[in-house]
Amino acid sequence: MQDTKLLLLLCLLGLAAACTYHDDCESCTASPYCGWDRRTDQADSWHCVHGSEYTPTGSLARVPHLYFSDRCPSKELKPVIEGRRATRKYTTTPIDHDTIHKLLVEAQWAPSACDHQDQRYFIMTNPVHRQMVSRFTKLKMNDTRPGDVIFYDAPVVIFIYLTSGPGSCYWFPGVDAGLAAESLMLTAHNMGLATCPIGYSKAGDPIIRQIFNIPKDLRYGISIALGHPAEHPTAHAHRKPPVVHYDS
Repeated sequence: MQDTKLLLLLCLLGLAAACTYHDDCESCTASPYCGWDRRTDQADSWHCVHGSEYTPTGSLARVPHLYFSDRCPSKELKPVIEGRRATRKYTTTPIDHDTIHKLLVEAQWAPSACDHQDQRYFIMTNPVHRQMVSRFTKLKMNDTRPGDVIFYDAPVVIFIYLTSGPGSCYWFPGVDAGLAAESLMLTAHNMGLATCPIGYSKAGDPIIRQIFNIPKDLRYGISIALGHPAEHPTAHAHRKPPVVHYDS
């Protein structure tokens, strides 16, 4: 009986250690919180949800493989959700196509009306095109502020459009686009990248359509600025409490 209690205590201590948080993660700047968990494939290695690896020697290194641990999912998801911020300053470092593809794959896991998954993604990386859309949008919105105050000179802008033809749940384009955008932005934050959701650019829809030759049956949803952060906005200390109404 004593042996059983001791074994149970050791198991609980082991689980607590696997879910320990470290606030001094030297190479993890995506969030003030850093969840670590033991990697399943390496008994002597620990893996940060933001892409850093820790070994008993104390060394930290970026690793390309990111995942959410199935042992502490809620503790790892919480800092990702609460640590994401809208970033408005980006470096000029480009984002490779493989990284963008990974973000879009995760975006496709978002729920959608009728589960049609009708999102269409248009990726803008040409700075000349970005400036064209930004200037046109500012002109339409009577925005006289200098510089790119629409996309903030982000190296990548992702435009999400939704199909609206027969057989599609076309009456929910904004909802479906927003759901996909949230999944994309959380994944980007988890990878150490920065994003900013932008609805303002809907005014630039005519120019966006010309650049990508977007057919008329696609409806604008939302745009997302994407890049490596040149600033790291601090996480919000708190949010407004939810305003709730129950039916009884």
